[in-house]
Amino acid sequence: PCETVYPRSDVTAYWPQTTYSDTAAYGLPSGLLCRDLADRGIDVYGALLYFIWEGRPARMDADGNGIPCETVYPDATQVWNDASR
Repeated sequence: PCETVYPRSDVTAYWPQTTYSDTAAYGLPSGLLCRDLADRGIDVYGALLYFIWEGRPARMDADGNGIPCETVYPDATQVWNDASR
């Protein structure tokens, strides 16, 4: 819980290890790329949530502008900007 607001390390430090799982929403493992998500049928909303859950990793933001998955999901920028309002 709360990994969209607090860094994952803070959440795992607070919650006992027995309540923590290394799988993200949708039962996905950590460390995936945007193309991996698309290949698994995850839509743009799911990919953006995964990016947040993963702690906003650089591997999912090719141009480093803070908006993930733009090269894989054509509508990622629009969805991200709409959600940020």
